[in-house]
Amino acid sequence: MHKIASLTMAVLVFFGLVLAFGVTFAPHDTQAATVIGHQHVIALDGTTRYTTTTYTNAYLAGAFGNVVIQAHDDISSTGTMTVTPQFSSEAVCRTASHWVAAETAFIYAKSNVTPTLSSVALNFVVTNDGARLFELPVSGNCLRLKLEASKPFTPTVYLRMVNTQ
Repeated sequence: MHKIASLTMAVLVFFGLVLAFGVTFAPHDTQAATVIGHQHVIALDGTTRYTTTTYTNAYLAGAFGNVVIQAHDDISSTGTMTVTPQFSSEAVCRTASHWVAAETAFIYAKSNVTPTLSSVALNFVVTNDGARLFELPVSGNCLRLKLEASKPFTPTVYLRMVNTQ
C-alpha cells in the first residue's frame, strides 16, 4: 500500500509541474517568419499588348533575400506565357548588360554511376488567361523578367521583394 501511495504522489507531482510550467505534449504551431523589409513593384501594368519576347525594367533587388513574382496573362484560351527571372551583379541596374537566368543546382546520382552536378533554369508558365505565384531567392544585385508567349499577350506582373527573420 505504501508503494502505491508513493507512486501516486510521484505522478501527481509530475503532472503538477507540467501544469505549473506550461509544458505541453501536444504539437503546436511554429511562428511564421517576420517580414523586416519589403518593396512592392508593378513591373508590367497590363495595358500593353506584346507580340514578341519582352523584358521588364531592371530593379534593384540585392538588398532583399527573396522575391515573390505574381504574373497574370491576358492571352487566348490556348496560349501560354513563360516567365524567366534573370539576375545581374552589375552595380547600376538600368544600364546592366550581363544577365543570367535564375537557376537551381542539384546532384544527380544513379547506382554505380559517378554523381553529376546539374542545373536547371527556374521559370514558370502561365496558361489560358491564368495567374501564377512564384517565389525564389535573390541571386544578384539586379532583377528583371523575360516574358515569352506563344501568341500575342498582355501581361500584368507584380514583384514583392522581402527580407524575413
